[in-house]
Amino acid sequence: MRYTRLSWRTVQRALRSSKELGLIREGNTRYRDARIERADLRPQVYDPVLSAGLSTGTGTGVRTTPR
Repeated sequence: MRYTRLSWRTVQRALRSSKELGLIREGNTRYRDARIERADLRPQVYDPVLSAGLSTGTGTGVRTTPR
């Protein structure tokens, strides 16, 4: 891939892994379909999953209230 300097296969593997981990899901294609007429030029659309259950590091014993 020109912009990332990653191979096509590496990008596909990363997308598959992200989907399996629940970080992304296939998105709504209505906007894409309305903007790009040729079906062979339409990219796959992905949406980030914001509630993937990842830890943000809060609750690790760090005191946030003043004494």
